[in-house]
Amino acid sequence: MKSLRPLAEERWLKLFFPILLRALLYSMGFVVATGCLHAVGIGVGLIHRWPWGQRLLRAAGAVIAVAGVFFLWRAIA
Repeated sequence: MKSLRPLAEERWLKLFFPILLRALLYSMGFVVATGCLHAVGIGVGLIHRWPWGQRLLRAAGAVIAVAGVFFLWRAIA
């Protein structure tokens, strides 16, 4: 007679595998995003060393501020 244990394990995998996979992908995305934020911070710190880099970062900040005001204006209007 065939054991029911493998059948029960197969049902468990079919039921919970998508949930486990989503959790794994979420955690991997979180780690990758954190690494990217660290890389951007290091890049900003390296660029800030030079006078042209400081001007470039100020210009980038101004562009981001203008974009924020634009999006806020569009949301309110």
